[in-house]
Amino acid sequence: MRVVKIVLWILLMLIVKTVFVKVIGIGGAMPELLLAFAVIFSFHELRLLTTSYVIIACGIAAGSCMGENFPAAVLVTGAAGLVARGASYYFRFIPKYIRCLFITAAAAFVYSFIIYFIHSAAVVPMELLSCVLPYVIYTTAAAAVIYPLIIRTLFHEDKNKKLLMI
Repeated sequence: MRVVKIVLWILLMLIVKTVFVKVIGIGGAMPELLLAFAVIFSFHELRLLTTSYVIIACGIAAGSCMGENFPAAVLVTGAAGLVARGASYYFRFIPKYIRCLFITAAAAFVYSFIIYFIHSAAVVPMELLSCVLPYVIYTTAAAAVIYPLIIRTLFHEDKNKKLLMI
């Protein structure tokens, strides 16, 4: 059942990204929902193998949306998921929600930076900021919205479960 939920989440993120491009895009910036999902999932999943499969699936789905930037999308999504997996054990004094959003923002920055350099011939600092910054803010805001939903549907533990039934 959990695998079905994961696949449905990936398909939902893919459909929202591809179908509602004009509706949810602000100023040409689109949130990278699959990147946010990979980071959030890798933060909370305890099994490395499951995390790896989900990161690869998110990377392939993100690459299929990008078209000619398939390798960049797969590599950056995979790297973001692995960094999030490693960072989930550090900085324990910061809540997971904040750590997850910070890693999502850093991954979105690296992702948009790579895409900017693929598409532009010259580096103009103000153009770089105007292209990268809205993308980072929008992806982080989207991650802040979908974080509680993903945690509630995939990682919800029943608080009333008891070890022994008397």
